[in-house]
Amino acid sequence: MARPGSGLLVPVNGLGYPPQNLARVVVWEWMNEHGRWRPYSAVVCHHIENVLKGDARGTVVLGQVDAQLTAYIIDLQSMHQFRQDTVFEAEVWRRFRHLEEAALDTSQLPELFFYV
Repeated sequence: MARPGSGLLVPVNGLGYPPQNLARVVVWEWMNEHGRWRPYSAVVCHHIENVLKGDARGTVVLGQVDAQLTAYIIDLQSMHQFRQDTVFEAEVWRRFRHLEEAALDTSQLPELFFYV
């Protein structure tokens, strides 16, 4: 396991551990049916972060900011996304990334990430 400040991501209670000395962004992702992590949009990430600040054990209603996600909620305590009209459930996670590590053109970063 990496130690804090080593520049590696260290999961802590599913919320991740931010590096201390580099500019970073937060990305929220959900695991799809193929076992791959898929990022939420920047708007959804901002919404999740705002709910997290108010109640770290609360529920996030994704449809409040994205009409395509009306059926989905996130339980922050269990770190799972649920589709309310089916039994679909997916793991979610919050991770920190260094701007320098993001393998994207910097013009795309505002669309994908929430800056911290």
